[in-house]
Amino acid sequence: MTAHSNRGWFDPLREARKSTYFESADKGRAAILDHRRASRRAFADCRILIVTVGQNEAWFDKSSGHFWAKNPPREVLNARRDDFSVHEFSFAQNVAGLMDAVKILQSLNPGLKIVFTVSPVASWATFSDKDVVSRSFANKCILRAAVDNVVASQPGRLFYFPSFEMVLCDNPRNFRADNRHVKYAAVARIFSLLSNSTSLHEGRATLPPRETTVPLTRGASVSNKH
Repeated sequence: MTAHSNRGWFDPLREARKSTYFESADKGRAAILDHRRASRRAFADCRILIVTVGQNEAWFDKSSGHFWAKNPPREVLNARRDDFSVHEFSFAQNVAGLMDAVKILQSLNPGLKIVFTVSPVASWATFSDKDVVSRSFANKCILRAAVDNVVASQPGRLFYFPSFEMVLCDNPRNFRADNRHVKYAAVARIFSLLSNSTSLHEGRATLPPRETTVPLTRGASVSNKH
């Protein structure tokens, strides 16, 4: 499978780089087949494979029946707009997809051990009408739970390494010394934003540009300017 953009022919199932664009469809297909053969050999020969899951939204190409690994170039979308739709994967779809991937990899390499991680890198954009930060965390939670489910299916063969937690839980700005409880200043900031939201009834927090003072649990107060 190949696709074409202004930069050349490329593999839509692989994250594109400058070196993965080709001047003709034949050269593109040949390079893609070489890459897949090399990948198959690597999967068959390795003892431990690290798989990092990170994104939970994708473009679906209805004409081919495949999800793209990248955003379709603008010129492709303009020419084939009816061929594409956006998709957010459910927990069940993630579990099924990962289980299928594990099954294929183990058929190539019966002794393979797989270590799963979840990427702590937030989404750059979202297809939904929610803000990207909230949507990114929701999607990461789905991925994290799906990985947990898959790893539990094969103890001793599938493993989880907590790189996601190592990054996000090391937050001395907002957590107290025990790295569990939230600092009072952070609590005050949260309630300041919440109490001054003008759109809570719509499920969104739109903040007015004014100074607010919110009392703290221990009798102090925090002043925030928005």
